Amino acid sequence: MTRVMVSGPRRATTAICAVECGAKCCRGGGVLTLSETERRRLEGLAGDRRITFRYLQRAYRPRSPGDFRKVLGPWELRFREHEGEQCPFLDEHHLCAIYQDRPAACRAFPMRPEPACLLWPKEIP
Repeated sequence: MTRVMVSGPRRATTAICAVECGAKCCRGGGVLTLSETERRRLEGLAGDRRITFRYLQRAYRPRSPGDFRKVLGPWELRFREHEGEQCPFLDEHHLCAIYQDRPAACRAFPMRPEPACLLWPKEIP
């Protein structure tokens, strides 16, 4: 039996991410690392949403050469600190309310295989 692996993730779509997956990457223990510019932009987009940002006071040491947090900045938005333990911009249909203005970390996701992420291909028999 031959197995075929497709390299890299599939393109994110509403059908895959919101409907099939339920936007798991935007819920639970997720953390977004943000630049100062992104933090200010998200504050402006927040509207009535209550959003908490944490400033990272100590220097960040990347875990791996591809770890994008070394580039993006000193701010974090932790999903568990928000209503429903999810990104405050995720709506009731699992859609991103700021999709066109989402932070770089969201645009880059997934950079590597993530558990249960439907974008990463499975082995095909």
